[in-house]
Formats: sequence, C-alpha cells, structure tokens
Amino acid sequence: MLHQHLMPHERGYFRQQQVWIGQHEGLDYKFIQEAMEVWCTNAWLYPQNWKEHHVRFEEIHPFVDGNGRIGRMLMNWERLKNKKPLLIIKEEERQDYYMWFH
Repeated sequence: MLHQHLMPHERGYFRQQQVWIGQHEGLDYKFIQEAMEVWCTNAWLYPQNWKEHHVRFEEIHPFVDGNGRIGRMLMNWERLKNKKPLLIIKEEERQDYYMWFH
C-alpha cells in the first residue's frame, strides 16, 4: 500500500520480471509473494532486528522501482517502534550503508 501511494509507475504491485541489483541478480519474481509473507511475519515478530529486516527486504527487491525508498521508510518505522531515532543516510555515509548488503 505504501508503494502504491508513493511511486509514479507500476505502483502497488510486486514485480513480474527478473532484475539485477548492482552485480547481484534479484530473487526470482515467482518467489516474491512467499518471501514477502515471511518477511512481514519476521518483521512483526522480531522488530528489534530492523537492520537484518532492511537488508532482507532489499534482497527480495519486490518492486520494479522504489525498493530503496520504501525499504528505508519501513526500516525507520521499525526503529521508531523500538524507540530508536530515525536513521537518515547522509551522502557521506552512503558507502558505509552499502556495506550492509555485502
């Protein structure tokens, strides 16, 4: 639903094609629905694992576009639920942030 409101194209639908995220092939689109159901369950049961959930969301890469924006919003929502401050990735911190995904 968040994706549907924020994105201009193909909004609100899981992708129906293969994608590459940098040098890595995204999860086969046929498994996105199941992977997102597991992701949502884990995020609900273990919200303190916000960083792990964020990385997994980005690995699933459920949408054609907007995954980073949506993923960071969901990450901050989990942080706020755990009484942690918002995490804003500044330009000079971007390379450290990208290291989460290796």
